[in-house]
Amino acid sequence: MPKIRHIAIYTSDPDKMAKFYCECFGMRIRQDYAEVPGTGRAIFISDGYIEVALIHKKDGQTGINHFGFSLESDEKDDIYRKIRAHGVEPRTANPDRPYVEDFMIDVEGNKVDLSTKGLSLERQHIKEKLGHA
Repeated sequence: MPKIRHIAIYTSDPDKMAKFYCECFGMRIRQDYAEVPGTGRAIFISDGYIEVALIHKKDGQTGINHFGFSLESDEKDDIYRKIRAHGVEPRTANPDRPYVEDFMIDVEGNKVDLSTKGLSLERQHIKEKLGHA
């Protein structure tokens, strides 16, 4: 079954946002990515289940940018068929994004990441954290 695994928030100050969520809600910084062309610096924080990407937005509106579903590879074709039946076409994501291979713009214009490889990277990260790599 597809699972929402991350939410991305545009922020003018990722460090301040990370400190707020870590100190107030016990979240932990999982990764800190440097700015790359086309994408601002991002700090990834997590409660152990959901990951929140705090993406630096130098100008413009801040707030929720997108969320993402992790899919099992054996359900991907069926889910994409259902998405297309609603007139939405999955698109290939920027290859520089490490956890997602596709995305869509839903029926109301919201961006949604779609990933099967994100699951394997998440599982590998958990194994490494537990010392089972």
